[in-house]
Amino acid sequence: MKIAKASVNEMVNMYLSGMEPEEIRSALGYKTTDYVIQKLRAAKVYDRHRRIIDSGKIRALHKAHWPVSKIAAEEGLSESKVREVLNL
Repeated sequence: MKIAKASVNEMVNMYLSGMEPEEIRSALGYKTTDYVIQKLRAAKVYDRHRRIIDSGKIRALHKAHWPVSKIAAEEGLSESKVREVLNL
């Protein structure tokens, strides 16, 4: 088993490439999946409903002056989740 010393960016990239948290845990050598999920949530790419949150798209729509309510509807998220992503 590898020594777990991956950056959050590495975990996010692995997740966005299609790997599940359990696969990331195994690949990086962590004992539990909880740490991986915690880091993915902190990076705003994973929520409790196991959805991939496209924070780049949310920021781009916000920059294009879309209202939070419209972004939330487009992404199938709550307005509070959209605001949380934008407050990074």
